[in-house]
Amino acid sequence: MPADAWRDTPMPTLDELALYLGGSPTSFTGQLLQLMCKADYGNLARLAAAYPREAKALKTWQGADPAPTFGQLADLLSGD
Repeated sequence: MPADAWRDTPMPTLDELALYLGGSPTSFTGQLLQLMCKADYGNLARLAAAYPREAKALKTWQGADPAPTFGQLADLLSGD
């Protein structure tokens, strides 16, 4: 398998998103993503102001159908 084959692998779960962002499903990052999913608009805006990279990744992940690949998310977040 080529070294960059991971780029084409879909990221179908929130747990995988947490792992991609350097956390784990039970880490602060994983819990933050779960909290962002449950937050109302005002609280989500506050969380996004404090954690813009995680909010951008979550918004991309939630809005993609099918699930984004690791490469698509890497490209989107490369400037952050």
